[in-house]
Amino acid sequence: PAPAAPEKTESATAKIDLRKLLDKVDLNQAGVDNFKVRVDGGKLAVGFDLSNLSPQTALSGKEELQILSNDGSLHPVKADKDDLTFQIQRFKQVAVQMPMPQGVSVADIYGLRITIVDPSGKTIYNSVYPFERP
Repeated sequence: PAPAAPEKTESATAKIDLRKLLDKVDLNQAGVDNFKVRVDGGKLAVGFDLSNLSPQTALSGKEELQILSNDGSLHPVKADKDDLTFQIQRFKQVAVQMPMPQGVSVADIYGLRITIVDPSGKTIYNSVYPFERP
């Protein structure tokens, strides 16, 4: 009889697609600068400057934040809808505090992924910002 094939475990077959996780999308409509993230008392504090790169027309949409953990998994971060929706002509400072997702510790965090979508749901900006440890 043929030797038994080694049993494949789920972790061995699940491949992480770094391009899908880390590729940046930038349609030159929204700019993100001075991105800062810190964890304080079980809360995630995020701040950044959001700018409209074509101020002749108003820019509106919403920001979505996800924690990218060291194992390559994404964890959605819940915030008040009003904190992450916007309509700007030129510039907006965003500062938001959200609870850490269940089961994610500070040591697990690789970075924070921000995705900005327009009102139709099209991604106009997507980037991962590495988490800086104190």
